[in-house]
Parts: sequence; structure tokens; C-alpha cells
Amino acid sequence: KYKAIRKEIEEDNLLFEDDIFSIQPLNGSIWPNSEITITVIFKPKSALKYTNISYCNISCSDERLVLHLEGEGLGPKAFLSTNVLSIGDIFVNDVQNFNIYIENRGEIPAKFSLIKNEYRENEEVVKFETESGVLTVGQRVNILVTFKNRRIGEYQEIFRWRLEGSTDQMVLLVRGLVRTPKFEIDQDIIDFKHISFQFEETSELTLTNTSSVPFKFIFRIPLDGRGTNKEFEILPNADFIQPNESKKIMIKFVPLFRKVYNLALVMDMEGIGRDMRSIPIKAEVEVPKVRLVNNVLDFGEIFLRYTQTKEIELINESKLYARYIVHPINQKYNIFGNIETDIKQGKIPPESSVKINVSLTTSCLKEFIIELSVEIISDISDVQDVKIKGYSKGPTVDISPKEIDFGDREVLQKHLRKVTLTTNSILEADFYAFTKSKTSIFKPFQRHYVLNAG
Repeated sequence: KYKAIRKEIEEDNLLFEDDIFSIQPLNGSIWPNSEITITVIFKPKSALKYTNISYCNISCSDERLVLHLEGEGLGPKAFLSTNVLSIGDIFVNDVQNFNIYIENRGEIPAKFSLIKNEYRENEEVVKFETESGVLTVGQRVNILVTFKNRRIGEYQEIFRWRLEGSTDQMVLLVRGLVRTPKFEIDQDIIDFKHISFQFEETSELTLTNTSSVPFKFIFRIPLDGRGTNKEFEILPNADFIQPNESKKIMIKFVPLFRKVYNLALVMDMEGIGRDMRSIPIKAEVEVPKVRLVNNVLDFGEIFLRYTQTKEIELINESKLYARYIVHPINQKYNIFGNIETDIKQGKIPPESSVKINVSLTTSCLKEFIIELSVEIISDISDVQDVKIKGYSKGPTVDISPKEIDFGDREVLQKHLRKVTLTTNSILEADFYAFTKSKTSIFKPFQRHYVLNAG
């Protein structure tokens, strides 16, 4: 084993070897008074400065000739048209295009490639149409740069291109400011002023997208519906709005409390941010004062099963609309008859009145008192009662004569006398004639008849 190694060492001429420099020929003979040309080849792998030393052994001489080798590799020379791309102010989600170029100013072809930023998120904000390629000497290639960002704020990112065979890199800084879309709302405040309890009020505003990008808006009232039913309805509360488009937004309000309201209408932008705009909402809710003019309806004498009508009047003394409800009659009063109103519920304009017709049809012959309840819609119970009273009677019938005297008459013979019944009533009189004693010798000839209204 060691003999082989020793033999290999003894046979090795220790000629010059290097990956960058090469010498040809490495050995040979030279005659007296002559010369020989030695070629040194320099083949750099990168744009670096290289140095080395070679020695030339001369036979029959103890001194070696020293040859210092040095050289500098010239790599490709490519440059960007700019090292800073300022995109200015751009709306969020807006797509903007810019142009840059790469130019080969060197003496050899330039192969370039974009170095991916490892820290970048999945979503690319900046995209380059051309990321890699080869430029011949003097060639220029245009690169389209596309920018789109979903985040608001300052943007700054550095991009680098690798040049094969060079330690230099092409560097591009992209910077700008990403802004929220611009919009306008034509109302600074929504003031319902003085409004009536549980009456629907509406207000309208116009949202205009003055930017060059669409966005989705969401309107909400943060304190609405906490602990109770919602009092506001927004139409539409969410939608997309295109550039330079205007949309009408309607706010419906049905107050459920008597109080002063101080709320806010808030607009969010989906995927962009919350509370992009806040508009105050103000209202003062009151319950109107309504007075019942006549709380007693006296029908006096009323004919049985004949319908008579009287009216009650409600006066709204306030400057707000009022609402009322006429409640059904309690079933316990059904024995006296039937009561109907021409209006079951309604509204009373400000400083105005309304008259309600009350129709009564009795079903029994007696004196009666019936209660009718009218409720004024309020945050507290406001029920006003109307007493309906009267006396129910049947039709009036006059008999003539009131006494019949047959005098002396022969027995076993029929004898007739006429009795006349008349009525001036507004009702028909349905009568039956009979004697108190079934064995009486007096018999009515016409036992049943109906007298028409007089």
C-alpha cells in the first residue's frame, strides 16, 4: 500500500492546476539562445478579483521562476430604469399599472431572475409581468408592474433581481400610500325633532362613492335593539356601490319609549375597516294629549232590536299625531244587546279631532249601562271609558175602544164588536190576542197580527 503511494508521489510532476487560471504548455524543453511562448488562460466564474502564483522549475538550477497571476472577472452589467418606484396615493383594492425596464449595458448576455421575498404573505401586492429572462448585449425589456393592496396605510417593499455570474443585484423599492375609498354623505346629522310615540318616522340620506374603486358598505346603529325590539330599520343596510354611484339610504324609526334619543348611524366598509363614518341621530319622543269630549252616551228610550247611533269625539290637543284603539265590549254586556263602532282604531292629526259613531241594538226590555273603552297609545296605560246608558222598550200600541159592552144579547148567537189597534212606533208591532180564562165565552176573532211601523 505505502509503496504504491510512494511511487505515485515520485511519478507526480506537481504540475500547475487551477480552476480559474490554466497554463499551456506546462512543461517542455527550450534550446540555447531560443524562446518559447507560454499561454496563460484566465476563465473567471464570477465578477471577482482572482490571484494565484505559479512556479517554473529549471533543470540544473536551484532557483525557481515565479509567475504571479491575477485577473478580475467582469460579469453582466444590467440596470433597472429606476431604483425607486413611487406609486403615490392609491385607493384600497384599486388596481394600478406601472412600467419599468431592464437594460443590458454590459459586454456579455445578462440572465436575470426575480428573487422571491420569503417574508411576503400569500397575497401578492406587487406583481411583475416578467420575472426572469436573458438580455443580449444592449437589449432592453419592458416590465409591467401591477399593484393592488387590501390594507390601508403606508406601503414599502424591496424587490431584488439576481444576475447570473455577478454578485451585483438589481434593487427596486416600491413605496406608496394606500387610502380608503372616498365617499360623501349628504347629511351631517339625522334629527327627527319632536315625534310621536310609536309613530313611524323616516329620514333619507344619499351615499356617493367618489373614488375609482367599488366597495361594500354596511350601515348599523350600535345601541339599537339592546334589551328590547329594534326601533330602526335601514334600507338598504348593506350593498355594493360602484365608482361615482349614488345610493339612497332610508332610515325608518318607530320609537318604543318616551325619551330623548341620542344615537349614531355608523358606516363600515367590508374588508376595509369599521366606523368609517358616524352620523348622530337625535329625536325627542312624546305622547300626545288626547281628551274624550263626552264620556257618557245617553240613548234614552230605545226600541227593542232597533239600532240607534250616537257619536263620541276625541280631541288631540298636542302638535303630534295620536293613535287610538276602540276595545271590544266586555262579553258580560252581551245580555243587553250589541254595540258596534264604525272605527276600530285610527290616527288623530295634530290639534284636531275625530268622531266615532257608536251603534246600539238592544236585545232585552230593561234599563242598561254599558262601558266602552277607548285606549290612547302611550308608554303607560291611558284608557278612557265611555258609559252608554238608556232604557230599552217595545213598540207602543193604542187600543180603541178600551172597553167593549155587548149589552143584552140573545143566547146561543154570535155577536161581534170591533177593536182597533194602532201604532206610531218606528218598529213593527207583533201582537197576540187572548183571554185570561180559557173557558171564557169571549173569544178574539183574530188571534195574531203584525202592525207595520206607523
